Amino acid sequence: MAVSNEAHCATRGPVRTPRVYLAFPLRPRSPRKPVETPLQTPLVRKLNDFLVSAAGATVLSALVLVSGVLGSLTSIELSTIFSAIAPSPAGRLVVFGGTFALTILGFLLRQREIDTRREEAQSGLERAQRELERLPDLIRTMPPDQFLQDLGILAEKCVLASDSSQEDGAEDDLLESVQATIRAIASLAEVFDDARTGAKRYAANVMVFLAGDACLPWKGKVAFLGPRGSLEGLRGILALVPELTAVSSCEGPDPNLTALALPVPIEKGIPKEGGGDGWEVLPGAPMAFVDKSFQYFAQAREVAGWTERFGNFPGSVVGEIRSYFLRHPEISGLISVPLFAPHNEYRDRSGRDVIGVLSVHWADARRLSLQGGAEMFAESIYPLRFLLSRQVQHLIKKLGAPVPDLVP
Repeated sequence: MAVSNEAHCATRGPVRTPRVYLAFPLRPRSPRKPVETPLQTPLVRKLNDFLVSAAGATVLSALVLVSGVLGSLTSIELSTIFSAIAPSPAGRLVVFGGTFALTILGFLLRQREIDTRREEAQSGLERAQRELERLPDLIRTMPPDQFLQDLGILAEKCVLASDSSQEDGAEDDLLESVQATIRAIASLAEVFDDARTGAKRYAANVMVFLAGDACLPWKGKVAFLGPRGSLEGLRGILALVPELTAVSSCEGPDPNLTALALPVPIEKGIPKEGGGDGWEVLPGAPMAFVDKSFQYFAQAREVAGWTERFGNFPGSVVGEIRSYFLRHPEISGLISVPLFAPHNEYRDRSGRDVIGVLSVHWADARRLSLQGGAEMFAESIYPLRFLLSRQVQHLIKKLGAPVPDLVP
């Protein structure tokens, strides 16, 4: 299981990472030219640039000064002209007031432009400061050079193995090809993380969504049901069979995992911050399935705390989750991502069906201990996630819905 960090969940619920998963056909878009309004024409922009410049301020002040000097030297002539334009005292007052108002307006417009540009410059500096603050994390989460090379090689091998197994149609070959892809993902997690010390154990597994009668064989394997104690009222379950698990360091399934299922409720729940009783969905794989999003826990021991703090679960379920991770110290951190049903049309995640969840966990981590690194890894392996979705679909079509003893 895997979920998002607590601080984010406390305010907005599970992490929603906006992702666009591309599928053909896509039409190239021609670049759009910016639309210029009358106040954004090049002439107006040049005028604004001049007004806020030192030269503009000097010219404006000089004009005011020269106007004052000329006015004092030619006061008689100006008075005659002024009287001709506005014979009445009221008219002269209007002309004077209008001229004065235009002068004040010019200074105000100049000051407003200066303030606007100062705010834009300050905003740019703040953005640059935030980027600089993120720079150390970005450096720490960048994958090593070997990762992209290994990703390409393993993706190629997995595609060839998958094609071969589907052509032959043998059940053992199908399972081996799926497990090879899962093991490739676990191996890539090890390469990406590039841990220098620690246990260096990386594993991955796939949980398949089942609904209706397909859940019945799993009745005794569903964990964390709490007082409910039955499958009634559930949308379905996420089922884990050992054959769909792998470890980077050895062949075969993960020896530390056994057949297990997690409940998927019909209602997601309402967060406590929104006036509700809390989330009805367990953190990790179930939340990744329901929310169709990336879920992350830097420390697996925080899963129980998240369940207690943000979920609507009895204390018995919280205790079972805490005990589960105490029995599995090799799971110190984890991520879960949804496996979308393959589709040849452009759709964002909200319009796609989820057939299962891929989870990756580790004993000790370096880059993966940071959420940014974990997100980068999850997006980098999307080609393998897509392949895995196809393989799982083909496997279910060939063997039927998985049962606790997929392979007797």
